[in-house]
Amino acid sequence: MPRVKPVENDEMGWFMRSLMWLARRKMGRDPMPLRMMAHNPRFLLPYACLGAFAQGRTQLPAQVRALAMHRAAHINGCSWCIDYGQAVSQQAGTDPAKLRAVQDYAASPLFTPAERAALAYADEVTQVGGRPGDDTFAELRRHFNDAQIVELTAALAAEAFFNRMNAALGVEQQGFCELPAYRSPAMVAGAAAEA
Repeated sequence: MPRVKPVENDEMGWFMRSLMWLARRKMGRDPMPLRMMAHNPRFLLPYACLGAFAQGRTQLPAQVRALAMHRAAHINGCSWCIDYGQAVSQQAGTDPAKLRAVQDYAASPLFTPAERAALAYADEVTQVGGRPGDDTFAELRRHFNDAQIVELTAALAAEAFFNRMNAALGVEQQGFCELPAYRSPAMVAGAAAEA
């Protein structure tokens, strides 16, 4: 449940209503993070640009970026980002089985060595401090050039921003995807207590 009251349409100015209309056309519903950001419209343009970058075309293969960002969302426990990221990744052609297996990428035969290197890098970059080890970086360098590594790092930083905003404000998944929804440890514990 959101910790901050989402901004309603009648409380929005024309710019925000226009942005929500565009988001609704693209996503099929009003994205809750935008309703939260509407409390301070000055942040909307940088927020939207960061989102466009995170999903834009780069030298880094889109599916590698999507898998790494999905892994970061899992590490950070952002159910909204997991939900929306799964939907976007599937639309881009990412194998749903890989999305389901991202938590166990190191042992799963589904992932290529390049994907494993990017996911291991995502694991280390997403931790507090975000300093990947020399071995992890050397393996990443075997598969990606400098521009791709910078793009992957920037995408992971953007994902961390979205994850932290959504988690702090209590923004939960909205059902964008048919894959099983993310259930945080707190949600699992709550369901067990009710049973």
